Amino acid sequence: MTTMTTTKTLIDNFLNVRRVSTPLVIVRTTDFGAVSKQITEACKDDPIVAWDAASGFVPRNAAGKSALHKLVADDPAGRKPSEFLNQADAMHLAKGIAENSIVLVYNAHRIWNDLTTVQAIWNLRDTFKSSFRSAVLMTTPEAHAPRELDSDTIVLDDPLPAEEQIQKVIEAQCKNAGIAAPKNEQMTKASDALKGLSLFVIEQIVALALRKTGIDMAELWTRKIQAVETTPGATVYKGGMSFDDIGGHDGIKRDLLREIKSKKPVKLVVILDEFEKMLAGASSDHVGDGGVAKDSAQVVLTNMQDHGHRGLIAFGHPGTGKTALAKAMASAADVLCIQADMGAMKGGVVGESEARIRAFFGLVNAIAGDGGAFF
Repeated sequence: MTTMTTTKTLIDNFLNVRRVSTPLVIVRTTDFGAVSKQITEACKDDPIVAWDAASGFVPRNAAGKSALHKLVADDPAGRKPSEFLNQADAMHLAKGIAENSIVLVYNAHRIWNDLTTVQAIWNLRDTFKSSFRSAVLMTTPEAHAPRELDSDTIVLDDPLPAEEQIQKVIEAQCKNAGIAAPKNEQMTKASDALKGLSLFVIEQIVALALRKTGIDMAELWTRKIQAVETTPGATVYKGGMSFDDIGGHDGIKRDLLREIKSKKPVKLVVILDEFEKMLAGASSDHVGDGGVAKDSAQVVLTNMQDHGHRGLIAFGHPGTGKTALAKAMASAADVLCIQADMGAMKGGVVGESEARIRAFFGLVNAIAGDGGAFF
């Protein structure tokens, strides 16, 4: 599996892999609908069809409708495209679709662990390669292909919306509602409140926050917090603790205030609860967790390094103010404070723990940008 992490957009990368006839493409995204629309618009002359476990095959454009008609013409049972609900049968049928076709497969991560299905997907590789066809396996951001497909797929990550995209959504929603869009600093605050969310969720939250007088910022943040807390292990601190509420610790207070006022503003405070246990597990190959602690520590520290995030390790007895100082820092910077329970991010399925931690960091980086998070 090769993951493309260039600065190009998802569609730019997709067109590149189409150009060289890449047969199996994994797209990790929070919004299947938005990505499908982008692919359909960018490849409008190619037959495009989609498959999911509830709808079977459906066309995405006129050429796709024609391709599906020909595909099922010889089916012995006389089934319609929408009646191919079994994933293995559907992937086997897709092998005969017209040249240059694109087959979008929704929630591929829920079907590819079945032996018959993963074999049917793998069987597409050579026939699709020779005829400029692509199977686009749409998954959630934390998904990872099974080993049977690992060396045969290109992975494209769909980044969460950037500030410019968020502001366009805000402007469009305000225009549709007939109210003035926020300007300058207010627009920046509104877009900051929505970073880390998918475009679809952003559209819904903005719509709910619209008032006759403009956007209700408190409503934006309330909805944002609810969305953030759907991430396993992530809890948003909702208090209003200040440095004045904490006795002593004058030195660390000065250090934290200096970080807030630095050239790189703090946009998010993250508390990694019981991080020392992760570090202890990372130093040993015999902790009995299948390497989860080691991988988790590597993901945390690598992300901090790659994105220029800052932080400190607070060590001391319970009740001495470690967590309180982090919460007060967030209040002083007027940013979110997310408590990350690394234990709660662990899952029972192989690879699930690592995927959850990577998904959490995707959220952190989308909210804070490079250098904006303080751990």
